[in-house]
Amino acid sequence: MWGPDPVSFDNDRYRIAPALVKPKPARRIPIYLAGAGPAALRHIARRGAGWLPTGVPPEQVVAQLAQLREMAAEAGRDPAEMNCIYQVLVQDLSDVPAEGRQPFAGSPEQLVEDVAVLAEGGVHRVYVTATMAGKDVNELIDNSAAIHEAVRGAGL
Repeated sequence: MWGPDPVSFDNDRYRIAPALVKPKPARRIPIYLAGAGPAALRHIARRGAGWLPTGVPPEQVVAQLAQLREMAAEAGRDPAEMNCIYQVLVQDLSDVPAEGRQPFAGSPEQLVEDVAVLAEGGVHRVYVTATMAGKDVNELIDNSAAIHEAVRGAGL
């Protein structure tokens, strides 16, 4: 679709007759891929612009990102170009003792500690989804503000 015009495509499921397709992208569009198993990581290392892990504890993300970058190097790619974007789904904003706390749960300060592990481990972007961080819209707004202040205070 983004090659020289006219473009066409034909396989057993799709057919695009010769056509002019405009506008073309200004640059190559990065494709990020998800997955955590060995086969998925190998595929990401060979083909993806980056990795989209989710629901994985921060220490595991850091370890798997290092592994993914090694696989990218083995595939002849620059491992430094292997980006990682992580979505944090905030579920609980109460102080929870460290020994019983799940990653990305607990006080805003505890949440920031987990995000700091990701940042120090080479994750390029972290975005926070706080839709489960309150019982109603007012609590959600208050908790989102507390997360924002904790992140700003940590300099992340």
